[in-house]
Amino acid sequence: MENPKIEFIKEQNKLTREHTLSLLQDIPFNFWYETPNVFETNVAWLTGHLIVSQYFHSIAVITGPNVEIFKEIPLSDYFPIYSMMTKSTSNELKPEPSILLAELEIINTYANRELNKLTDTNLEEPLEPTKMAHPIAKTKYEALTWSFRHEMWHLGQISTLRRIIGLPTQWNKYGRTDQNKD
Repeated sequence: MENPKIEFIKEQNKLTREHTLSLLQDIPFNFWYETPNVFETNVAWLTGHLIVSQYFHSIAVITGPNVEIFKEIPLSDYFPIYSMMTKSTSNELKPEPSILLAELEIINTYANRELNKLTDTNLEEPLEPTKMAHPIAKTKYEALTWSFRHEMWHLGQISTLRRIIGLPTQWNKYGRTDQNKD
């Protein structure tokens, strides 16, 4: 293994995204924009937030802005509604859940392409400059490992939303399974 840190990041990103998709796959689309009174978020905001945050943590601060992504995902529209410190209740733009799911995969594909350009040596480099300083990381390794840890943290919120609407959360190494089988 020539770049063990890069391979570790790739594996964690892959497992985290599989887990994300397993939790999102059976949430009815008509629930995505519902914000329960006891929980100030919703599935659409969390999904949009994961798109924006993966762009920031895995692309913008790693290899710099990528204008190609903006041609496929309306990130300029998404930053004001899905970034850190925004609320799901202020979301006037309401992309279809199927679009958000597709864009979640698009951003992941771009993040993997950018990761494939790096070596373990690159990981100790400082972050690329952005308009907003990274809240956690100083190096590329810190930003890339924060990306999948951050996504996992939000999966706890998605799991809570699942429970609110009565969907089960059973765990295996990839995430949720349908039901315990006898």
